[in-house]
Amino acid sequence: MGKLRVKYLVIALVFALLAVLGGITAYLNKDSVVFAAFRHGAGTEEDPYRIYNDNQLYNLQEISSSSVARERTKGKYFKLMNNLKGTYRTQQNSYGFYGVLDGNGCTVTLSKYSLFYILKEASTVKNLTVVKNDNIYVAGDVYALAMYINNGATVDNCTFNCNATIYIPSKMTPAPITYTACCKFNNGIIKNCEFNTDISMLYADDENHGKFGYIYIAAVAYGGVGEGTIDNCVVNGNFSLITAGIATFQTAGIAIDKNNVSNCTFNGDIRVKYRSGKIYPFVYGLTINKVTNCVFNGNVYADFTPYKYGIAGKDSTVTHNGEIIITP
Repeated sequence: MGKLRVKYLVIALVFALLAVLGGITAYLNKDSVVFAAFRHGAGTEEDPYRIYNDNQLYNLQEISSSSVARERTKGKYFKLMNNLKGTYRTQQNSYGFYGVLDGNGCTVTLSKYSLFYILKEASTVKNLTVVKNDNIYVAGDVYALAMYINNGATVDNCTFNCNATIYIPSKMTPAPITYTACCKFNNGIIKNCEFNTDISMLYADDENHGKFGYIYIAAVAYGGVGEGTIDNCVVNGNFSLITAGIATFQTAGIAIDKNNVSNCTFNGDIRVKYRSGKIYPFVYGLTINKVTNCVFNGNVYADFTPYKYGIAGKDSTVTHNGEIIITP
């Protein structure tokens, strides 16, 4: 019995020693993002963490929604090596992605949720194609890249192949709905990007026509807490919408409000049908604000007289190849 006890004691000590060594190893390697998640690369600009599979992408998304997001992603470089699927349910919290993600010409297809929730200061997403097709039945914020692009963050040379069909509920719904292909709030820089985005609105019930509380629809961004920049971007798409909002309805081809838009082009038509109610609809081809050196190739149609409408705000430098057709 004594020898047996000694044997078990030795085994226990071995396991305890291994645990201690594992902890020491983890501590010595604490600069790595997740020890088992990224086995290729050092996270530097010259040797980025290379993401080969969906699980590794999931880990990056998960880290970026956690309390260690700053520690694990700030100053780190990541590079996609394959076309991947993003399935992580993005957490709505104050954490976010701080690093540099190089899409390397690859495509991420999103099934339902966005790639990130917040792009933090000094973060960059570049050379990436994002694919997302949404059928929207409930109110909320729907976007593909992130809810917030913070001041100091950059989205560069990306393509967004994102389409949406919004089904208007059969009953009154006081909650608002916002749809954009990129983000809701842009306070950073979106540049050199292409958006292939068709957006349509249908009644979920042909006999019972309800409404959302507020409706905001644009291809790139809704607006900003401060003012972001959208430069040298192209939007290819058509909007077919209904003013089914209890309080307000606003749409613009690129961004609704509080973004500095320059050197951008919209190719397509924006069509809006009126739904009875005391609302103040805004319908713009590009944005409500002033734009610089932009082009709108297409028509703006409305079967009513919107509260405010046009291609862009006052004092804009814009070329419009098409018509504004208002038929109340």
